[in-house]
Amino acid sequence: MDIDESSNPVHQPRLPYPDGWFAIAFSDELPRGKVIRRKFMGEELVAYRTRSGAAQVVDAHCPHLGAHLGFGGSVDGENIVCPFHHFAYDLTGKCVRTGDGSTPPRASLKPWASCEVNGFISVWRHAGGSAPTWQIPTLPVDEFPPPTRRAFTLVDHPQDVFENTVDLAHFAPIHGFQNAMIANPLQADGPHLGIPVTFERAFPLLGSVETKIVAVVHGLGCQHLTGRLDRFGADFLGQAMATPIDPVRVQTYFTLSVRSSGISACPDWAARTLSQILTQAVAPFYLTDVTKDFHIWSNKKYVEHPKLSRGDGPIMEYRRWARQFYSAPHAPGQGAAPEPEPS
Repeated sequence: MDIDESSNPVHQPRLPYPDGWFAIAFSDELPRGKVIRRKFMGEELVAYRTRSGAAQVVDAHCPHLGAHLGFGGSVDGENIVCPFHHFAYDLTGKCVRTGDGSTPPRASLKPWASCEVNGFISVWRHAGGSAPTWQIPTLPVDEFPPPTRRAFTLVDHPQDVFENTVDLAHFAPIHGFQNAMIANPLQADGPHLGIPVTFERAFPLLGSVETKIVAVVHGLGCQHLTGRLDRFGADFLGQAMATPIDPVRVQTYFTLSVRSSGISACPDWAARTLSQILTQAVAPFYLTDVTKDFHIWSNKKYVEHPKLSRGDGPIMEYRRWARQFYSAPHAPGQGAAPEPEPS
Protein backbone atom coordinates (compact mmCIF):
# COMPACT_ATOMS: atom_id res chain seq x y z
CA MET A 1 0.00 0.00 0.00
CA ASP A 2 1.32 3.44 -0.89
CA ILE A 3 1.82 5.83 2.00
CA ASP A 4 1.38 9.57 1.50
CA GLU A 5 4.52 10.85 3.19
CA SER A 6 3.57 14.49 2.57
CA SER A 7 1.49 14.40 5.78
CA ASN A 8 4.58 13.55 7.83
CA PRO A 9 5.84 16.75 9.56
CA VAL A 10 9.42 15.67 8.85
CA HIS A 11 8.61 15.83 5.14
CA GLN A 12 7.27 19.36 5.17
CA PRO A 13 9.35 22.03 3.39
CA ARG A 14 12.55 22.80 5.27
CA LEU A 15 13.78 25.90 3.45
CA PRO A 16 12.69 28.00 0.44
CA TYR A 17 13.94 27.36 -3.05
CA PRO A 18 17.44 28.83 -3.37
CA ASP A 19 18.75 30.96 -6.22
CA GLY A 20 21.49 29.77 -8.55
CA TRP A 21 22.34 27.09 -11.12
CA PHE A 22 20.77 23.64 -10.88
CA ALA A 23 21.28 20.56 -13.05
CA ILE A 24 18.27 19.07 -14.78
CA ALA A 25 19.90 16.37 -16.94
CA PHE A 26 23.09 14.68 -17.99
CA SER A 27 24.18 16.11 -21.34
CA ASP A 28 23.95 12.78 -23.15
CA GLU A 29 20.29 12.41 -22.14
CA LEU A 30 19.59 15.03 -24.80
CA PRO A 31 20.78 14.06 -28.30
CA ARG A 32 19.94 16.28 -31.25
CA GLY A 33 16.23 16.40 -31.98
CA LYS A 34 15.08 15.03 -28.61
CA VAL A 35 12.64 16.66 -26.17
CA ILE A 36 12.66 15.64 -22.49
CA ARG A 37 10.43 16.54 -19.55
CA ARG A 38 11.69 17.78 -16.21
CA LYS A 39 10.16 18.97 -12.95
CA PHE A 40 11.93 21.94 -11.43
CA MET A 41 10.97 23.84 -8.30
CA GLY A 42 7.30 22.99 -8.68
CA GLU A 43 7.20 23.84 -12.38
CA GLU A 44 7.11 21.78 -15.56
CA LEU A 45 9.95 22.35 -18.01
CA VAL A 46 11.08 20.79 -21.25
CA ALA A 47 14.62 20.64 -22.58
CA TYR A 48 15.46 20.01 -26.23
CA ARG A 49 18.51 20.02 -28.46
CA THR A 50 18.40 21.72 -31.84
CA ARG A 51 19.92 20.55 -35.12
CA SER A 52 22.96 22.78 -34.50
CA GLY A 53 23.47 21.15 -31.09
CA ALA A 54 22.19 23.93 -28.84
CA ALA A 55 20.48 22.77 -25.66
CA GLN A 56 17.43 24.83 -24.74
CA VAL A 57 15.11 24.84 -21.73
CA VAL A 58 11.63 26.37 -21.84
CA ASP A 59 8.32 26.26 -20.01
CA ALA A 60 6.53 23.03 -20.80
CA HIS A 61 3.13 24.29 -21.97
CA CYS A 62 2.35 25.91 -25.29
CA PRO A 63 0.86 29.41 -24.79
CA HIS A 64 -1.60 28.77 -27.62
CA LEU A 65 -3.94 26.22 -26.00
CA GLY A 66 -1.78 24.71 -23.30
CA ALA A 67 -0.47 21.49 -24.84
CA HIS A 68 2.52 19.97 -23.02
CA LEU A 69 5.52 20.08 -25.34
CA GLY A 70 7.05 17.10 -23.60
CA PHE A 71 4.29 14.79 -24.80
CA GLY A 72 4.71 14.59 -28.55
CA GLY A 73 6.57 17.85 -29.13
CA SER A 74 9.31 17.76 -31.76
CA VAL A 75 12.37 19.66 -32.91
CA ASP A 76 12.46 21.16 -36.40
CA GLY A 77 15.89 22.62 -37.10
CA GLU A 78 16.37 25.26 -34.39
CA ASN A 79 12.70 25.35 -33.37
CA ILE A 80 10.54 23.36 -31.00
CA VAL A 81 7.13 22.42 -32.40
CA CYS A 82 3.95 21.95 -30.38
CA PRO A 83 2.27 18.55 -30.89
CA PHE A 84 -1.26 20.04 -30.86
CA HIS A 85 -1.44 22.69 -33.63
CA HIS A 86 2.20 22.58 -34.74
CA PHE A 87 3.05 26.08 -33.60
CA ALA A 88 6.83 26.49 -33.85
CA TYR A 89 8.94 28.53 -31.41
CA ASP A 90 12.49 29.75 -32.03
CA LEU A 91 15.43 29.96 -29.63
CA THR A 92 14.13 33.21 -28.11
CA GLY A 93 10.76 31.58 -27.40
CA LYS A 94 8.96 33.57 -30.11
CA CYS A 95 6.25 31.85 -32.16
CA VAL A 96 7.51 31.87 -35.76
CA ARG A 97 5.11 29.51 -37.54
CA THR A 98 1.64 28.00 -37.23
CA GLY A 99 0.51 24.61 -38.42
CA ASP A 100 -2.10 25.97 -40.82
CA GLY A 101 0.11 28.63 -42.38
CA SER A 102 -1.68 31.59 -40.80
CA THR A 103 0.20 34.56 -39.36
CA PRO A 104 1.84 33.58 -36.07
CA PRO A 105 0.20 35.24 -33.06
CA ARG A 106 2.15 37.28 -30.53
CA ALA A 107 2.87 34.24 -28.42
CA SER A 108 6.07 33.12 -26.79
CA LEU A 109 7.42 30.38 -24.60
CA LYS A 110 9.38 31.41 -21.54
CA PRO A 111 13.03 30.45 -22.14
CA TRP A 112 15.13 29.64 -19.08
CA ALA A 113 18.74 30.74 -18.84
CA SER A 114 20.72 27.53 -19.20
CA CYS A 115 24.25 26.29 -19.59
CA GLU A 116 25.92 23.03 -20.55
CA VAL A 117 29.11 22.36 -18.64
CA ASN A 118 30.92 19.33 -17.20
CA GLY A 119 28.44 16.88 -18.70
CA PHE A 120 25.31 18.51 -17.26
CA ILE A 121 22.56 20.79 -18.52
CA SER A 122 21.76 23.31 -15.81
CA VAL A 123 19.21 26.10 -15.49
CA TRP A 124 19.39 29.40 -13.63
CA ARG A 125 16.72 30.37 -11.14
CA HIS A 126 16.40 33.60 -9.17
CA ALA A 127 13.33 34.45 -7.09
CA GLY A 128 13.50 38.08 -8.24
CA GLY A 129 14.02 37.22 -11.89
CA SER A 130 17.62 38.46 -12.02
CA ALA A 131 19.90 37.20 -14.80
CA PRO A 132 22.88 34.96 -13.99
CA THR A 133 25.59 36.76 -12.03
CA TRP A 134 28.12 33.90 -11.92
CA GLN A 135 28.93 30.70 -13.77
CA ILE A 136 29.73 27.07 -12.94
CA PRO A 137 33.48 26.57 -13.54
CA THR A 138 34.71 24.05 -16.08
CA LEU A 139 36.45 21.04 -14.57
CA PRO A 140 39.91 19.96 -15.80
CA VAL A 141 39.00 16.57 -17.27
CA ASP A 142 42.24 15.95 -19.20
CA GLU A 143 43.22 12.28 -19.10
CA PHE A 144 40.29 11.33 -16.87
CA PRO A 145 38.11 8.51 -18.25
CA PRO A 146 34.32 8.79 -18.59
CA PRO A 147 32.88 8.92 -15.07
CA THR A 148 30.73 6.43 -13.25
CA ARG A 149 27.46 8.18 -12.43
CA ARG A 150 24.15 7.76 -10.65
CA ALA A 151 21.00 9.81 -10.08
CA PHE A 152 18.64 9.59 -7.12
CA THR A 153 15.42 11.31 -6.03
CA LEU A 154 14.96 11.81 -2.30
CA VAL A 155 13.33 13.99 0.33
CA ASP A 156 15.81 16.74 1.15
CA HIS A 157 16.94 20.29 0.40
CA PRO A 158 20.11 21.29 -1.49
CA GLN A 159 21.53 23.19 1.48
CA ASP A 160 21.34 20.03 3.60
CA VAL A 161 22.95 17.90 0.89
CA PHE A 162 26.13 20.00 0.80
CA GLU A 163 26.17 20.70 4.53
CA ASN A 164 27.07 17.03 4.77
CA THR A 165 30.61 17.89 3.61
CA VAL A 166 31.36 20.11 6.63
CA ASP A 167 29.57 17.80 9.10
CA LEU A 168 32.76 16.07 10.23
CA ALA A 169 31.18 14.31 13.21
CA HIS A 170 29.11 12.00 11.01
CA PHE A 171 32.10 10.71 8.99
CA ALA A 172 32.99 7.95 11.45
CA PRO A 173 29.56 6.63 12.59
CA ILE A 174 27.97 6.69 9.11
CA HIS A 175 30.87 6.12 6.72
CA GLY A 176 33.55 4.53 8.86
CA PHE A 177 36.03 7.30 8.04
CA GLN A 178 38.61 8.03 10.70
CA ASN A 179 40.61 11.15 11.63
CA ALA A 180 38.43 13.45 9.53
CA MET A 181 39.50 17.06 9.61
CA ILE A 182 39.25 20.22 7.58
CA ALA A 183 42.86 20.88 6.64
CA ASN A 184 42.53 24.66 6.23
CA PRO A 185 39.85 27.31 6.85
CA LEU A 186 36.88 27.32 4.50
CA GLN A 187 37.66 29.37 1.40
CA ALA A 188 34.68 31.58 0.54
CA ASP A 189 34.76 33.45 -2.77
CA GLY A 190 31.31 34.91 -3.34
CA PRO A 191 29.05 32.06 -4.54
CA HIS A 192 31.92 29.54 -4.33
CA LEU A 193 33.03 27.81 -1.14
CA GLY A 194 36.15 25.63 -0.89
CA ILE A 195 36.23 22.88 1.74
CA PRO A 196 39.59 21.04 2.11
CA VAL A 197 39.05 17.72 3.91
CA THR A 198 41.29 14.78 4.82
CA PHE A 199 40.27 11.45 6.32
CA GLU A 200 41.26 7.80 6.40
CA ARG A 201 39.20 4.82 5.34
CA ALA A 202 39.82 1.10 5.24
CA PHE A 203 39.88 -0.79 1.93
CA PRO A 204 39.84 -4.60 1.61
CA LEU A 205 43.40 -6.00 1.46
CA LEU A 206 44.91 -2.50 1.63
CA GLY A 207 44.11 -1.40 5.16
CA SER A 208 43.78 2.26 6.02
CA VAL A 209 44.12 4.69 3.09
CA GLU A 210 44.41 8.44 3.53
CA THR A 211 42.18 10.48 1.25
CA LYS A 212 42.65 14.18 0.58
CA ILE A 213 39.86 16.10 -1.11
CA VAL A 214 38.94 19.66 -1.91
CA ALA A 215 35.19 20.08 -2.23
CA VAL A 216 34.10 23.33 -3.87
CA VAL A 217 30.42 24.19 -3.61
CA HIS A 218 29.13 26.44 -6.37
CA GLY A 219 25.89 27.97 -5.14
CA LEU A 220 23.57 25.42 -3.53
CA GLY A 221 23.18 23.26 -6.63
CA CYS A 222 26.66 22.03 -7.51
CA GLN A 223 29.71 20.60 -5.78
CA HIS A 224 33.01 19.64 -7.42
CA LEU A 225 35.38 17.20 -5.75
CA THR A 226 39.05 16.88 -6.57
CA GLY A 227 41.25 14.59 -4.56
CA ARG A 228 44.18 12.29 -4.18
CA LEU A 229 44.46 8.61 -3.25
CA ASP A 230 48.15 8.18 -2.49
CA ARG A 231 47.94 4.43 -1.89
CA PHE A 232 46.41 3.92 -5.35
CA GLY A 233 48.70 6.48 -6.98
CA ALA A 234 45.62 8.16 -8.38
CA ASP A 235 43.69 11.42 -8.59
CA PHE A 236 39.91 11.57 -8.66
CA LEU A 237 37.33 14.00 -9.92
CA GLY A 238 33.71 14.00 -8.81
CA GLN A 239 30.53 16.01 -9.01
CA ALA A 240 27.46 16.18 -6.81
CA MET A 241 24.39 18.09 -7.95
CA ALA A 242 21.20 18.77 -6.00
CA THR A 243 18.13 20.16 -7.75
CA PRO A 244 14.78 20.90 -6.04
CA ILE A 245 11.92 19.38 -8.00
CA ASP A 246 9.22 20.40 -5.51
CA PRO A 247 9.19 21.89 -1.98
CA VAL A 248 10.31 18.66 -0.31
CA ARG A 249 12.24 16.59 -2.89
CA VAL A 250 15.54 16.95 -4.71
CA GLN A 251 16.96 15.22 -7.75
CA THR A 252 20.59 14.40 -6.99
CA TYR A 253 23.34 13.46 -9.44
CA PHE A 254 26.75 11.99 -8.58
CA THR A 255 29.75 11.31 -10.81
CA LEU A 256 33.25 10.00 -10.17
CA SER A 257 36.28 9.52 -12.42
CA VAL A 258 39.74 8.28 -11.37
CA ARG A 259 43.03 8.90 -13.18
CA SER A 260 46.32 7.14 -12.59
CA SER A 261 48.95 9.71 -11.59
CA GLY A 262 51.61 7.73 -13.49
CA ILE A 263 49.96 8.12 -16.90
CA SER A 264 52.70 10.36 -18.33
CA ALA A 265 55.09 7.39 -18.28
CA CYS A 266 52.64 5.01 -19.98
CA PRO A 267 51.51 4.60 -23.57
CA ASP A 268 48.17 6.30 -24.16
CA TRP A 269 46.24 3.04 -24.43
CA ALA A 270 47.74 1.70 -21.20
CA ALA A 271 47.03 4.94 -19.33
CA ARG A 272 43.42 4.94 -20.49
CA THR A 273 42.95 1.30 -19.55
CA LEU A 274 44.49 1.75 -16.10
CA SER A 275 42.37 4.82 -15.38
CA GLN A 276 39.21 3.01 -16.45
CA ILE A 277 40.06 0.08 -14.17
CA LEU A 278 40.68 2.44 -11.25
CA THR A 279 37.40 4.24 -11.87
CA GLN A 280 35.48 0.97 -11.90
CA ALA A 281 37.27 -0.18 -8.74
CA VAL A 282 36.85 2.98 -6.66
CA ALA A 283 33.44 4.26 -7.83
CA PRO A 284 31.37 1.56 -6.07
CA PHE A 285 32.88 2.57 -2.70
CA TYR A 286 32.07 6.23 -3.41
CA LEU A 287 28.47 5.53 -4.45
CA THR A 288 27.92 3.21 -1.50
CA ASP A 289 29.17 5.91 0.85
CA VAL A 290 26.86 8.47 -0.76
CA THR A 291 23.73 6.38 -0.29
CA LYS A 292 24.43 5.71 3.40
CA ASP A 293 23.20 9.21 4.18
CA PHE A 294 19.93 9.01 2.29
CA HIS A 295 17.63 7.51 4.93
CA ILE A 296 18.82 10.12 7.42
CA TRP A 297 18.51 13.04 5.01
CA SER A 298 15.00 11.99 4.01
CA ASN A 299 13.69 11.76 7.57
CA LYS A 300 15.36 14.68 9.34
CA LYS A 301 14.13 18.21 9.84
CA TYR A 302 15.98 21.49 9.60
CA VAL A 303 17.12 22.74 13.02
CA GLU A 304 17.65 26.49 12.77
CA HIS A 305 19.74 26.77 15.93
CA PRO A 306 21.42 23.39 16.44
CA LYS A 307 23.09 22.43 19.72
CA LEU A 308 26.49 21.68 18.26
CA SER A 309 29.39 19.80 19.78
CA ARG A 310 33.06 20.70 19.44
CA GLY A 311 33.65 18.00 16.82
CA ASP A 312 30.80 18.91 14.47
CA GLY A 313 32.81 20.99 12.01
CA PRO A 314 32.10 24.50 10.63
CA ILE A 315 28.37 23.97 10.10
CA MET A 316 27.33 27.50 11.09
CA GLU A 317 30.07 29.05 8.95
CA TYR A 318 28.69 27.10 5.99
CA ARG A 319 25.15 28.26 6.79
CA ARG A 320 26.19 31.90 6.99
CA TRP A 321 27.74 31.56 3.52
CA ALA A 322 24.56 29.86 2.21
CA ARG A 323 22.26 32.74 3.20
CA GLN A 324 23.27 34.70 0.10
CA PHE A 325 21.21 32.34 -2.08
CA TYR A 326 17.83 33.27 -0.58
CA SER A 327 16.60 36.47 -2.21
CA ALA A 328 13.02 35.78 -1.09
CA PRO A 329 12.62 35.31 2.69
CA HIS A 330 9.55 33.11 2.37
CA ALA A 331 7.36 31.68 -0.37
CA PRO A 332 3.98 29.92 -0.08
CA GLY A 333 4.34 26.20 0.39
CA GLN A 334 8.01 26.44 1.30
CA GLY A 335 9.98 26.63 4.49
CA ALA A 336 11.25 29.85 6.03
CA ALA A 337 14.59 31.26 4.94
CA PRO A 338 17.48 30.89 7.38
CA GLU A 339 17.41 33.49 10.13
CA PRO A 340 20.46 35.38 11.41
CA GLU A 341 22.09 33.79 14.41
CA PRO A 342 21.16 35.32 17.75
CA SER A 343 23.78 37.73 19.03
